[in-house]
Amino acid sequence: MEMHIVTWNTAYGTMENAMTHPDGLAVLAFLFEVAGYDNPVFTRLTKTLNGIQNPDDEEDVQVFPLINLIQHNHKYYRYQGGLTTPPCSEVVQWTIFRDTIHISKSQMSAFRKLKSPGINGTSQPLVNNFRPVQPINYRKVQASFLPL
Repeated sequence: MEMHIVTWNTAYGTMENAMTHPDGLAVLAFLFEVAGYDNPVFTRLTKTLNGIQNPDDEEDVQVFPLINLIQHNHKYYRYQGGLTTPPCSEVVQWTIFRDTIHISKSQMSAFRKLKSPGINGTSQPLVNNFRPVQPINYRKVQASFLPL
């Protein structure tokens, strides 16, 4: 699983307005790996997901400090790129953390129950919602660490 946390440059007021500027968005990307134990960082979140499986469901989520995701994951790659969903605007500063985050099968199950909007008001499983890998073109990919 890959999780994106999308933020926008508040100097532009709204996310919609920020999406029209080259420095409008920043995305933190985290990769997950199934492990044989629960990750306590995700316990409250995965319990909350049970109440918001469908696209129009709403639920109050308790505070989820980002530091819990980052504190043991200091190595990352960074590049200027685009959104992975339409309109695919080239306005994103991507930060992709190198090390995977462990999550149990039962916690992953809570994410796998999530639905996305489908055709004619139906919902469908929230899976395979990515675009193909794009050419690097002239992008410079930076790393926060020296390679081995």
